[in-house]
Amino acid sequence: MKNDVNYKVGIYTFKPSGRIAGHDSKAYRESIFQALPNNSHRPLKLLFDFHDVTMMDSTGLGALMEVYMSVTRKGGRIGIINVGAHINNLLVMSHLISHFEHFDSENEAILALRTKSRVKALRGRLTLLCGGVMCFSGCALIMQD
Repeated sequence: MKNDVNYKVGIYTFKPSGRIAGHDSKAYRESIFQALPNNSHRPLKLLFDFHDVTMMDSTGLGALMEVYMSVTRKGGRIGIINVGAHINNLLVMSHLISHFEHFDSENEAILALRTKSRVKALRGRLTLLCGGVMCFSGCALIMQD
């Protein structure tokens, strides 16, 4: 398991590759926390690109959720891109799919994460929200703070 980290315009992008399972999950989690600043006064913004992940199990999902809890408790945000069917099914079956902001590309994710609005997407549609409930092309979109 390899985890490339890039920092650009206030967003940490993590690009893991290989398996995030078993003992590799602990190393994955530790590599994320080591890359993040210890005493950041700003809420962190993270983006995970799962394009090169071949497999993730429940321990990998647990590591990801530990990062999620740590970052969002401090007002941070986490986006994900290139989620394959296997990881998507894992997120859906564990009812954790709605915890992450989903994007179609890295550029789209960076633009959205740089804004103050949180994106909630259902049925594969994505729209930046200003607040409240909004209908767009038959999709219900709900603002989350």
